[in-house]
Amino acid sequence: MKLNQIEEMERVAAPYMQSFSDVDGHPAMVVQYVPKGGTGATAATCQVVVATGLTFTVGGTTPAGTDAIGASGVVSFDTYTTMGTLADYINGHTAWRCYLVGALRADASKSKLLVAAATSCIGATGYTIYHDASATDHGSFAISGERFINNGLNGHIKDVDGCRNSLCWANINVGITGSTPQIAFYFEKQKGTTVQSSFTRVMVDDTLEEIGVVNPMLPVLTAPTGYRIVGRVSVATTYDDIALFEVGGKSVFLDGSYIVTKQNWS
Repeated sequence: MKLNQIEEMERVAAPYMQSFSDVDGHPAMVVQYVPKGGTGATAATCQVVVATGLTFTVGGTTPAGTDAIGASGVVSFDTYTTMGTLADYINGHTAWRCYLVGALRADASKSKLLVAAATSCIGATGYTIYHDASATDHGSFAISGERFINNGLNGHIKDVDGCRNSLCWANINVGITGSTPQIAFYFEKQKGTTVQSSFTRVMVDDTLEEIGVVNPMLPVLTAPTGYRIVGRVSVATTYDDIALFEVGGKSVFLDGSYIVTKQNWS
């Protein structure tokens, strides 16, 4: 596309909104089983065992053959100690794939994810795994075009394929007394180093922090092409109380192939 076409596409793209009111409602990563990359099974699950690892099953039993992963389906947090190494390992299997959302590659994996029973991960949009906020002491969100649109071999849309992500506005209120909340923004690829932006701010307890709401169509922060934006509110005390997030962003693929909107964002 020509430069003026790209600029016009970014200008008219409407921001999509995300709202978070559940303290444990911040996505860390998304995993998915890909039938055509494995044995073609019609059922697969992933379970989060907080202090152990991720346990995968296919067809109700231990993954085998081209579905095989981990030690009898268990991918250990003691072996893959960071979210980056965990994601890289999963993505090294043709039958399985994942992407990070609010988790940064350097984040610890063990005892940081929210416990979850075995849940289907074969669906079109995969299975979302959440942070345990009381263990991480932060709440995170991502502005990203990365997503699964189906469980086929080509059903993975990636930021690295030319997506430009922008934060347009954010309203954040952390109602934790004495928590000294601070918000910081990071740029990160699914594989690569993390860059912390210069946009950080110390907030006041139980006070609404508004960022970029004068004109919600104009970005206040844009990541380099191919990087997602991770916004993270950290606290000095245990993150176990209410924190309200409402954020708007744009994710535009510069070849014109895809624009994330409120209709297709999930």
